[in-house]
Amino acid sequence: MKDKINKSIINEIKELTYYNNHNKNRLLLAKHLKLTNLIKGYKSIIFLHSITNDMRMLKDIRHHLDKSLFRYAKNKISNFNELYKVF
Repeated sequence: MKDKINKSIINEIKELTYYNNHNKNRLLLAKHLKLTNLIKGYKSIIFLHSITNDMRMLKDIRHHLDKSLFRYAKNKISNFNELYKVF
């Protein structure tokens, strides 16, 4: 059975997206889904981005993590389409 993600989480992700905080919005979803390895991965990207101030070399890594995150979310969240629109 799929769970419905809370509207407040969707709104928080939407706000992070509005402010171009794409790494943090993915981290928030990973935390909500309790995906430990993805949480570590997104935290690492955020840390490396803070040091280098450059996302160009980190985008491929984030894309790889995103595939796992969104695949899992699509299978677990009943209102996935509503959630995905805010990314």
